[in-house]
Amino acid sequence: MQVGFPLIYAYSAKVQLSIISSLLVISYLNRRARLVIASLAAVYLAFKVIVPLVGWLVYLFKGVAWFGFYIYFFQKAIQYAISAVDYMFSDGLEALIRELDKRDRNGR
Repeated sequence: MQVGFPLIYAYSAKVQLSIISSLLVISYLNRRARLVIASLAAVYLAFKVIVPLVGWLVYLFKGVAWFGFYIYFFQKAIQYAISAVDYMFSDGLEALIRELDKRDRNGR
């Protein structure tokens, strides 16, 4: 298994180790360099973590939105079906039969 550090993975292992060791020595000797190296590493790590995390959150929010969309319209369809059945079984069926009788009497 090969281990490669970000931004310098294309170099050989010796070059990678020499770059890392020189950064280690520089950061040990100088406080500002330590802060710069630590901030660069933190920014790179945050970039590698935040970008996939934001992608997953976008998919999650889209899923919740679509789920709510389907639930809303499913409820509307159920309400329309119940009101249609209620209309037909209460007053609507009798009114429909009366209208059909009127048409038959008028000669249509």
